[in-house]
Amino acid sequence: MELKPGQIWKHYKGADYRIVVLGRSSETDDTYDVVVYENIAEGKIWVQSKNRFLSNEEYQGETVARFTFVSDN
Repeated sequence: MELKPGQIWKHYKGADYRIVVLGRSSETDDTYDVVVYENIAEGKIWVQSKNRFLSNEEYQGETVARFTFVSDN
């Protein structure tokens, strides 16, 4: 799925997040895509690599998506 600003995604622990903007990081020798996203309930802003945003996690004995798509708001 293509990530786009404004989309709503649910974190595997339950909170909803809105993608604010997509960007590029060059903090290391590798340039990589980043996702800037906001916790809708708290208003906190987070930044994570696109690969990590779309990765899986082990949670309560199961492999689950870190974030799942909710809507294109």
